Amino acid sequence: LKRSLDLVGTDLTRNKGDDLVRGYVALYGIGTSSDELVLAAKEVARSNGALFAQHQSYAPTDAKRDRDRFGVDPLEHYQRLGVLDANTMFVHMNVLSDAEAETVVTTGMGIVACISSAMSWATGGSHIARYDQLHDRQVPIAFGSDSSNSALRWDTSEQGLLALLTARERHRSRDALSPHDVLEVLTIRAATAIGLDHMIGSLEVGKRADIVIRSEDSVLASPRTDVVQNMILTQRASTVDTVVVDGKVVLESKAPVRVDESEVAELVDTSAREMLDRIGMSLRR
Repeated sequence: LKRSLDLVGTDLTRNKGDDLVRGYVALYGIGTSSDELVLAAKEVARSNGALFAQHQSYAPTDAKRDRDRFGVDPLEHYQRLGVLDANTMFVHMNVLSDAEAETVVTTGMGIVACISSAMSWATGGSHIARYDQLHDRQVPIAFGSDSSNSALRWDTSEQGLLALLTARERHRSRDALSPHDVLEVLTIRAATAIGLDHMIGSLEVGKRADIVIRSEDSVLASPRTDVVQNMILTQRASTVDTVVVDGKVVLESKAPVRVDESEVAELVDTSAREMLDRIGMSLRR
């Protein structure tokens, strides 16, 4: 505990001004954080103008373990601690009671939903998650990918498609979540969830020039009857041609302009092999 308390927030010095890439105070290890550590982490986040983040209620077993140790629903416990507000962002949140869903709405907290992670680890999240209902109630939600062994693809629009499909299956209704809902989550709702909606998330005067330009030369872009539907249901990231971040081009003609992709791939492969060697595992061929 002492080591954790000494370390929490020490990397926040990396946050410079209003940089778009910034660190949060995050606790990882569902069901292992003491109240003392949670309160300390929240206070460090509050005093440094950062978000407090935590992985929470990933699977039914996680939620039950928390409920057993707290004696109440996990979110009720954290609300009593006073750590849930608009500067709090919890990741996953697949398992919520009716009361917890109400708590999410009333506290203004954000959620990062990692749809493929819930599915690839067979948590049942796609059957019981409430992302569509929470979206309808204006909760700031973002789509994330979680870790590389469960993300399947680093494509947030892919997560959006999975959210749409699983919501429709869950409710047996095509109205459960629409492509326009997904686009809203991918833009302004996500920006709100991570506390940056004053800078990004929509195209308007006074915000950063964060723009994604898509190509229409792919068959996936046709027919051009509903561009949002095509973008979410068929294109996803495949038609992204140019990306501008804060007015600077970082992707052009579908290729990054600041890094060498082949060099990055080689570094990743080398790092993975070294890690496997350290733990005594061999690559499967």
